[in-house]
Amino acid sequence: MKRIFSIVAAISVFAIFSSSFISGEENSPKKNESSNVSADKKDADIKRAENAVVKNKTALDNADKKVSEADAEIKAGNEMINEGKSDEKRIYAEIMRREKENKAAKTILEKQSKSKDKEEAMQARSEMKIIDDKEKADMRNFNSKLKACDKKIKTGEQKVAKAISKKDSASQNQLKAKKNYDDAVVELEKVKAAKK
Repeated sequence: MKRIFSIVAAISVFAIFSSSFISGEENSPKKNESSNVSADKKDADIKRAENAVVKNKTALDNADKKVSEADAEIKAGNEMINEGKSDEKRIYAEIMRREKENKAAKTILEKQSKSKDKEEAMQARSEMKIIDDKEKADMRNFNSKLKACDKKIKTGEQKVAKAISKKDSASQNQLKAKKNYDDAVVELEKVKAAKK
């Protein structure tokens, strides 16, 4: 009986060792599988983080582009305003020059119109009328040019106001995009560091 007991003990010890050995073998591939699954998960996390960086970089580039476009529109509007003001100054200078010329011509013609020679006086009066008519036509022409300048200035001011509003919105989007991009880069670095 003692012998049977020792055989049973030996078989049970053998069974325990063999089962632990077999379970060790079975666990070993599972560890490899789990490390492969873990490595695949880490690779997927890295890929996801890289995609987030690319997506946020694209959004940041678009926001930068919109800010640049708004700046260009502001510059174009300011140029329009400056052109209108410059044209306006040029027109006022031309008006002053013409008024001075007409005044000088009228002074001479007024003296001639008071002449004792009736033909010379009549000629002077008709020339004064021609100058007056020309002066009226010039003023109508100058007024239309001044209106065009005023319209150009107002259009430029409207463009600038609209572009400033656009730039404010684009700048806010740019800041958000920059923050999202920076966060995505930090997340990518964390994920890459966790893989090591």
